[in-house]
Amino acid sequence: MAEEDQTTETTEAQTSNLVSIPGPPRIEGQIDPNLRAMVEWLLQFYSTFQRIIAQLDPSNGPGAADALQNVIDPASATPATAQQTANDAKALATAANNRSIANRDIIRTFGQFTITGTALTETVEFDEEQPNDTYNIVITAAAFTGTPAFEAFVPVGIAKTTEDFTVSVSVAPGTGNSVTFDWQLRRNDEDE
Repeated sequence: MAEEDQTTETTEAQTSNLVSIPGPPRIEGQIDPNLRAMVEWLLQFYSTFQRIIAQLDPSNGPGAADALQNVIDPASATPATAQQTANDAKALATAANNRSIANRDIIRTFGQFTITGTALTETVEFDEEQPNDTYNIVITAAAFTGTPAFEAFVPVGIAKTTEDFTVSVSVAPGTGNSVTFDWQLRRNDEDE
């Protein structure tokens, strides 16, 4: 008997961090109990959804954690509190969507450049000036011609300004050789 209790406790401890969406209520055909069941289910669903989002996106910071602590207890819910909870959910979802749209637009800054011959650097100018130089540049060698040295494929430095960035390699590709790189500009929301 004690062994069964211990196994149950271990299983509950292992699954306590798992979050799952609650199933919808059974509708019985009576308006008052059905409405109460639906409101309770919506509140549980919303609460669970917020916990899942918080687990998946820790960059939401303390604002999201504070919102999670203010979820209404389904036992004391009223139509007014349910409406307020729904309004809060919409506000959080809209804010997350706006961050997603902003990130999608930021990530669209990308291109290619080629370091050729005896050159050790290449400067890439932006179509639009950046608000500051705290962005990150992700660079990947994409193609080459001839037989450049291995070091010509590895950027060793990036000098950044608001108008452009300059990439350096430690060894030039060599006469008749070139290396083409793909690049992508990335920045955090708070950088702008």
